[in-house]
Amino acid sequence: MLRYTIARESPLDVFAPEAGGTYLLGDFDCIADPVTLIARPRGHYTSEYEARLALEPHLQSWSAKAELVDRIPMSFHFVESESADRLPQPSGGDGIDAVRRPRSHPVTLIRVIEDLPAPDPHWHGESPLARDLRLRARTLADDSSLPAVAYAMYDAIRAKYGGPGRAATSLGVSTGLLEQVSKLSGGAKDPANPITLSDQQRAWLLQAMRALARRVAEVEAGIAALPTLTQADIRQ
Repeated sequence: MLRYTIARESPLDVFAPEAGGTYLLGDFDCIADPVTLIARPRGHYTSEYEARLALEPHLQSWSAKAELVDRIPMSFHFVESESADRLPQPSGGDGIDAVRRPRSHPVTLIRVIEDLPAPDPHWHGESPLARDLRLRARTLADDSSLPAVAYAMYDAIRAKYGGPGRAATSLGVSTGLLEQVSKLSGGAKDPANPITLSDQQRAWLLQAMRALARRVAEVEAGIAALPTLTQADIRQ
């Protein structure tokens, strides 16, 4: 059996104490609470390394889907393996207790998440490009770096999929969306002639890059029958 801690990647997120449940990840029966996931293989593995090699792509897929689709950034970190005849219970507990303690300092708004986002069995892995885009997308909310991060993300997409016409076909997005992203982020490649974006343009670019990060991840994870993503689908 393999034990992992579940980390919330946003300091403003906490899982409710009742969050968790049982999950089937590939060949592993898993049970989780807000802090711990324990995975028990159905088949036989000759080593801890072999078992982790089979399980952890599923955990990586779960993390990617949780962040890009459910907007709940989380990750799994290996703790230990153990042999036993029964599946032990997770450790329980959560940082939510800290929210309940009285504070004398200004209050920070906390998002309490009622349950763990469910894994998607059709989401097969996370490519290096998809992971890079997902991690870059976390920094998009920083107003000062938005155009530069957006341009770096678009440039990475273009390096693999080509210009707007080719990339649009491969990713199932409209050419107009990619052209608008190129236009709004293009000022970052020429610091001597920066483009000043309006608040509305910045808000659109932020959501467009998050949507593109998700679309690349979905395509490279093998998600089928994706609808065409257009400029009209980007909500500010």
